Amino acid sequence: MICYSLYPLIWTSLVGIIISNVITFDEISIYSLVNSIGIFLTCYMLFFGIISVHEYGLGQCLGTILLTIVAIMIILFVGVLLFDLFQRVYAFFYQIWQELTLRT
Repeated sequence: MICYSLYPLIWTSLVGIIISNVITFDEISIYSLVNSIGIFLTCYMLFFGIISVHEYGLGQCLGTILLTIVAIMIILFVGVLLFDLFQRVYAFFYQIWQELTLRT
């Protein structure tokens, strides 16, 4: 479903690339409008595609999307914590290595 819903975004991006080579800075609103239409149509097709494929109701689909976003945020938070932990452990051992090499 995601591949089919990205179809309008691909075409509006191509139109945006062509437009961006022709328009001036004062006409940037046309470029923004074309990109916004592509993003809106992609989200629209994705949303209703999820409803039709999974046979959800409107409320159930919105709840599922909200819970998915919350789960993604939790996973990203844990990933950032792990990255910071590994970075601190590496810095600790690197400092120990520096101290040992300076003392000898």
